[in-house]
Amino acid sequence: VMAGDPLFPKRVHISQRGAAGTWFGDPPPNDATFLDINGLSDASAIRGLLPFRDKVLVLFLEGTVVGTLGIYTDTDHEPDFSDVIKDHGSVAHRAAIAVGDDGLLADLQGVPSIKRTILSSSFKPERMSELIDPVITAAYDGLSIEDLEDRVFRVYDSREGQYMLFVPNSPDLETTTETKAFVFNYKPSLRQNNWCVFDGWNFTLGCIVTG
Repeated sequence: VMAGDPLFPKRVHISQRGAAGTWFGDPPPNDATFLDINGLSDASAIRGLLPFRDKVLVLFLEGTVVGTLGIYTDTDHEPDFSDVIKDHGSVAHRAAIAVGDDGLLADLQGVPSIKRTILSSSFKPERMSELIDPVITAAYDGLSIEDLEDRVFRVYDSREGQYMLFVPNSPDLETTTETKAFVFNYKPSLRQNNWCVFDGWNFTLGCIVTG
């Protein structure tokens, strides 16, 4: 599944099942398709995609559209992208991550969560950063939407259960003097959800070392 088409900013391209790199318009046999996601009528462009359990989340600034793949008729593949979650989106593909039953995102207000409910297949949006939202939005000052999409990123430390959102203080790497890290200690089984801020550092990138 692919998005980010500059000619069709709300379009999701879906490759043929079981054949990587075979897209709509390629020679048959080919059940690849595409969809223009119009459930969020006021949305600007797709900012990212997030695999989440058996779904794919299509991320906009203005909200999220939940997609279900693998719905086939006798003649065609007809995925369903009708489930719309308004006001819980993401500024960037690299700011989102799926953790267990939660999808953690980063939007213009802070960090929302899209949680899979236990007793049904529906999704429950929550805002995880209410107490720290003003600090996060203040860190966005001076950055355009394009800057946020290009330079904001996250790292998830599975050992410590930490979602770490990194926000630079400049749109340009050369003029960045600080990259704040907003760290969400996410341990729902222990009911330990809290925030802290790492400041005074100038991070360039982050990665997780396993093994």
